[in-house]
Amino acid sequence: MELDTSEFLLNLSPDWVEHPGDHQNQFMFWSEQKGSSIIVSCVFAEIPPDKREGMARAILDGAVQGHFNLGGAEIYNRYVDEIAELDHVYCGFDGHDQTGFFRRRGWVTPRKALNLWVHTETRDAGYATLVFNEVMRGFAVVNP
Repeated sequence: MELDTSEFLLNLSPDWVEHPGDHQNQFMFWSEQKGSSIIVSCVFAEIPPDKREGMARAILDGAVQGHFNLGGAEIYNRYVDEIAELDHVYCGFDGHDQTGFFRRRGWVTPRKALNLWVHTETRDAGYATLVFNEVMRGFAVVNP
């Protein structure tokens, strides 16, 4: 399955099936074979350079709080990094809860905040990493 939007590219193996998102800028995918889901969402806004890091931190804080509100989540590898040569901020975290492992990545650029969330229903961290790496090999942000 291949999805080419003006904001990102996503190339996945044929076992991934697209499902309707909650809004027009959200894309959802499910692989029964992998027991995994992907959500990609995009929020459009003019984001000045001095506000990008703060927006990235706010996005992460909200996502982390959402996991804690569900109960039992452990969050690790949390980061926010400015990538000056690409004119954006890259952020993310990894975690797990009673349902499996999840990874969230975000890009805050001059004109959008793009989020990628991958969840795998497993207790096997190695397997969840393999699924995530497969998704990331097929994912590219169209910048800015």
